[in-house]
Amino acid sequence: MNSEIKPMVRLEQFDKWYGKIHAVKCVDLEVRAGEAFVLFGPNGSGKTTILKAACGLHRPSSGRVLIDGIDMAAEPEEAKKRIAYLPQRVVVPGLLTGRELLTFYAGLRGVDPAKIEETLEFVSLSEDADRLTREYSGGMVQRLGLGIAYLQDVPILLLDEPTLSLDSTGIEQFRRWIRALKERSVTVLFTTHIVENASQLADRVGVIVDGRLVSVHGAAEFQDKGVLVTTVIEGGKPLGGGRGAQ
Repeated sequence: MNSEIKPMVRLEQFDKWYGKIHAVKCVDLEVRAGEAFVLFGPNGSGKTTILKAACGLHRPSSGRVLIDGIDMAAEPEEAKKRIAYLPQRVVVPGLLTGRELLTFYAGLRGVDPAKIEETLEFVSLSEDADRLTREYSGGMVQRLGLGIAYLQDVPILLLDEPTLSLDSTGIEQFRRWIRALKERSVTVLFTTHIVENASQLADRVGVIVDGRLVSVHGAAEFQDKGVLVTTVIEGGKPLGGGRGAQ
């Protein structure tokens, strides 16, 4: 990818403290327009803190977060117009159907109602759209959450462990979803601790260990050259599995 493509998400010397806990340590990061970038690392490494800072839920202890060149701290409303955020665990009201929930969000965000059917099809929920969400499986709820994020016409999607509740079929659907978003030049920044997701879904992978961005690699390098073996270790063992962890 051309390094001259402008960054849509940029962290400059980003530091985050929670009391005496130094959660993220002086991170510099650029996510380019139209790429899928993964923050990869063990649980508790600082991935979610970085993602929440990018969507304005956390203010930096020091440093800056820029969204499409806009300082999140200085102009939060303007910056947030450009992003949609999916938290790690999606919670939806069980007494609404999937279609009703998407209709609610479409009205809330001024989205053309015509996009609801497109969204249901995109996340493979058309056949279950009129079921109450309390009847949905965990994977279906996760896909509905992805649909809520997709419903917004924004250039940046921030997704925290988006494949957490998905089965193998759901993960394959998510891969197709990522490819379709990239074709529309949407920038996707998401977190994972699963090797296969990082290597198969990303253009680039940033490895986070103990709050530090220790390396950034192209997906092919991350998978084929075993970078993660010497970089990310939890309990003395490589994280995840697949070719990269052999």
